[in-house]
Amino acid sequence: RKQPATPASGTRANPRQTVLAGAAVVVAAVALWWLVTQPQPDQDPRPYLLVVPFDAVGADLARWEPFADQITREIIRNLRKISGLRVVAPPSAFTFKGNKRRSHIRGQLPDVQFLLDGSVSAGPGGIRITPSLEDLHAEDLIQDWTYTSRVDDTNFFTVQADIALSVSDSLRITILDQEQKALTEFPTQNLAAYEHFVNARQLQDVFTHTSLRQAVDIYDEAIELDPTFVDAHIGKADTYRILMTYFERPVDMLGNVSAAIVDALAVEPESAAARSSLGLAYVFAWRWQDAWKMLNEARARDPTLALTELGFALYYSGLGEPQKVVSAVTRAGELDPLNGEVADWGSWALNMVGESDRALAWLDEKTRLRPDLGILFTSASVTSSLAGSHHRATSLAEKGVQLDRSPFALMILAQVVGRAGDLPRMRALMAEANARPEYLCPYETAAAYVQLEDLDNAFALMDEAVASRSNCMIFARNDPRLEPMRGDPRFDRLLRQVGLDDAAVASYPR
Repeated sequence: RKQPATPASGTRANPRQTVLAGAAVVVAAVALWWLVTQPQPDQDPRPYLLVVPFDAVGADLARWEPFADQITREIIRNLRKISGLRVVAPPSAFTFKGNKRRSHIRGQLPDVQFLLDGSVSAGPGGIRITPSLEDLHAEDLIQDWTYTSRVDDTNFFTVQADIALSVSDSLRITILDQEQKALTEFPTQNLAAYEHFVNARQLQDVFTHTSLRQAVDIYDEAIELDPTFVDAHIGKADTYRILMTYFERPVDMLGNVSAAIVDALAVEPESAAARSSLGLAYVFAWRWQDAWKMLNEARARDPTLALTELGFALYYSGLGEPQKVVSAVTRAGELDPLNGEVADWGSWALNMVGESDRALAWLDEKTRLRPDLGILFTSASVTSSLAGSHHRATSLAEKGVQLDRSPFALMILAQVVGRAGDLPRMRALMAEANARPEYLCPYETAAAYVQLEDLDNAFALMDEAVASRSNCMIFARNDPRLEPMRGDPRFDRLLRQVGLDDAAVASYPR
């Protein structure tokens, strides 16, 4: 981090047994009283605030919209530094970018009471930022402000901090001294590096293979201009992690994720976000001990990161710990309720440890909240299919393909229709999925061959998945689709390669 910023202008039986038994009752009663009286997540007394993406207004929107988005992210980050506030995380907040109707917001996040909206307009003299704070429950405007700044002056960053202070003042929130200090930190002093970062972040959000590859290159340009720009290092690591998870052979990406995180930690050794990203990547790469260490370090530094909890959910799912999966998935959903990555992988974590009813309930809610994400319908189809609801499963899988005609969605549809008895269509869909140029995890094709009772091809593909260090392999120990493979010595060998054999699992920390 850089030097503190200067304030911007603007507004802010036997007696012994009896005694012991009585003591135990008292202790139990006290413990129960403590649990009941602790604030639960849905009883959190802190003001609950949503910051929606600020609008870019005026000419040259292609340039200024990414700045408006990044200003929004930095305001959210600053507000989340204030312990007296509960603030919706950026992934969920940005689902409202295309629809900020208040009725829609209330329908998606009914517990949110306060809303910060605003606009960013650019002119010859600089930029003008006009945030406004509303009470959604009372349908009242609480306060609005106007700030002016320039993007060629590092005092530009003080506006985001000043907005956080003004919101806190309006909601009568006390800011601790260390939080006040944290609000004055610059992300970078190199404004050219910052502009590259803004452009890379926008490409990362587009979330295509091409855009993610472009984002990596532009993050590199930002880092070259300012090697101490920790957010650029973390952005680069997150982009590689997404490529590793969805688009490319994981074995080719893990080293890039690790290198970017090492660079980030060299700049900011206490970064929770860096540890969270790397911990999740380690789970996907079956580096179980490393994942446990990194996720716990992330949680100790910042317990509000949803991706950390998702990492724990997947860790416990791989090991086969249903109740711990449920707890971690629930926590991740509370921290970032509209996050698509949490919604998708959370359902798999539940489903793979036999929590199919919870997985179905989870996905019913998530597909209602995020009807734009085809991958959620695809995931829901697997759960329904395994439960024997073949008509519903086929409908969900077809919806997933309609929204996202990826090889993964096609292969899952193949599995679903095959389980429903339509083997000719299953084979045709498998051929179409494998003919696509995008990367397809061999694990899912292997699962389809298991359905066709072709275990030789299934095991060959599993070997390929191991060689690719496929993230899907984290589910191999418990995946109900692989039941016919169990008992074969080749399956025991696979589990040993992934670190999920009985001896290894017994040694892992819980």
